[in-house]
Parts: sequence; structure tokens; C-alpha cells
Amino acid sequence: EVHSMSSKKRRRAERPGLRHRPQASEDDPRLPYRPVAVSSAAQWLRWPKSLPSFKNRDLGAVFRKYLPVLLLWLFGAVNLFHPVLFSLNLGDIGDTRLCHYFLEHQFKVLTDAEYPGRYATAPFWFPDSENNMARSELLTGAQPFYFLPRLFLPRDEALQGFFLIAATANFLAFFRLVRSLGAQTVVAGLAASVFAFGMHKVQHTVHAQFYVQCWGVLGLACLIQFWRSPAKRPFFWALLLLGLQAVTSPYSGIFYFIGAAALGIAYLLIQRNVATATIRWCRDNFFALVGLGVIAAAPAVVLLSPYWKAADAFLRRPWGEV
Repeated sequence: EVHSMSSKKRRRAERPGLRHRPQASEDDPRLPYRPVAVSSAAQWLRWPKSLPSFKNRDLGAVFRKYLPVLLLWLFGAVNLFHPVLFSLNLGDIGDTRLCHYFLEHQFKVLTDAEYPGRYATAPFWFPDSENNMARSELLTGAQPFYFLPRLFLPRDEALQGFFLIAATANFLAFFRLVRSLGAQTVVAGLAASVFAFGMHKVQHTVHAQFYVQCWGVLGLACLIQFWRSPAKRPFFWALLLLGLQAVTSPYSGIFYFIGAAALGIAYLLIQRNVATATIRWCRDNFFALVGLGVIAAAPAVVLLSPYWKAADAFLRRPWGEV
């Protein structure tokens, strides 16, 4: 058995005391103790599929492999954003300026104690201003991509950084999705470049609420992994990420949920054996899936609640006011 091992494993097996190493426990102060519940939770919440490890790999070969992808990203970013990068031009002064106001509003809510606004209520439309932002967009799922550059840059330059960071996130998410389906690196890079920097994205720069779509793409990747090999972790991440897409923009979130349902039906109809195994697994783990679904959907439900409150207030108005 020892001769069949690799040299590295053989050295580890021959190391004295390795097989009988004392286990950490709460009562032994000499060893670091990590509660089993904490360790299990950390293990379970890992990303469904681990990222590739570069340990003991030829970094030159890795760089040559991903160099075309890097060049495709660079070309797409420069081609799409060169009119506005390092300039004071924000593009369209309609929706672009409005979405910029929403992003800056949320930033000030968190960083400026004297700012009079709240999460879904901006300081305008007095006195009927409660949940006024929910009549347009909250852009909650897009906030991290704006907050990061805004911490170091002025307001207008931070919006340019927002578009560049969001485009990169879209590119990487779609690259991961296509690679998970078995495509070659260059093919996945081309597909990601078209998705993140294509002509349709030029229009999305005018409607920034539709620009961030990395959450939905990663949700679809987890969903496909769940269909291929049913497990609780990809199911949880798929619902959580699709919920984040809905929080970014309810419109795009609705379309991603509809697209996920259509893709699932088509996939399971084509792969009949996969459908049978998936349905059987879901039946055996029904209550666990319901619990995970509630936990994953809870953040989106809470963050989207101002939309329902604003809609309810609007529907109570008489037609004469409309």
C-alpha cells in the first residue's frame, strides 16, 4: 500500500506520530480548539465549487493560458469606456444622473450621520417622501461596486469606477459560467467579452440599474450545478444570488427568475435521467430545501419590502389624482 503512494504521501505516512496526532478538544489548552458547529458551518457555506488552486503549478503556464482572457477584458473595457474614463463626462444626463443620485444617496446614508435620508427615502418630494426611491430604483445589489471607488474618489470619478468594476464582475461571472459548461478558455473569454462589453451594454450604461448582472449569472451557474449533481449548497447559493439580482433591479431579477425556470424546464426535459434523479433527491430532502429557501430568500424579501409599501400607497390613491 505504501509503495503505491506518491512520494509526497509516502513521506507524510512515514512521518512519526502523524497517524496518532492528538485531536483538538475544548478541555486541552495546548491545542487550538475550533467548535465543530463553527467548522461545519464554515465548510458548508463555502462556494459550491472551489476555485482552482495555483499551489505547485507553473505560474508561467497559468499566465500564458489566461493571457488571451486578460487581453479580451482589457480590449473590451477600453473599447466600451474610453469616452468617459478619466473625463468629467457621465454620458446621458437623464437616467444616468438619476441612478448616480441613488448610488450616492445610499453611500451618504451609511457614511454621513447628518444626511437626512434613509434607506428607501431620499430627501425630496416633501411631505409625501416615504419610500420615494422605491418608485424608481434602490440599486441595493449594485452598491458594493460603487462604495469601493467612492471611498477613494470624488463622486463623478467614482461612478466611472463603478461601471468599470461592475463590467469586470460581469465578465468574470460569465467566464466562470461558460467554463463550468466545458468550454475552452479562449471561447469562454470571447463569450464573456461579448456579454460584458457588447453593444447591449452600451445601452445599459444609460440605464445603470440593468448594468450589474453578475449576481444573476452566478446564480444560474449554481443552479446548473444543482441540476447536474443535486446538493443543498448550490441550491442555497442559487437562490441567494438570484435574490441579490432582484435586489439590484427588480426588472432584471424577474427576468432572471423566469429565465432560470425556462432553462430548468428545458434542461430537465432534454436530460430525462437527470430530471428523475433531481426530482427524487428533492422529494427526499423536501423540508431541508424549504428551510434553505426561506433563509436564502429572506434578505431579498426584507430589502425589497419598500417596493411593496410604495405600491400599496400608490394603489390607495383615487383615479382623480392619477
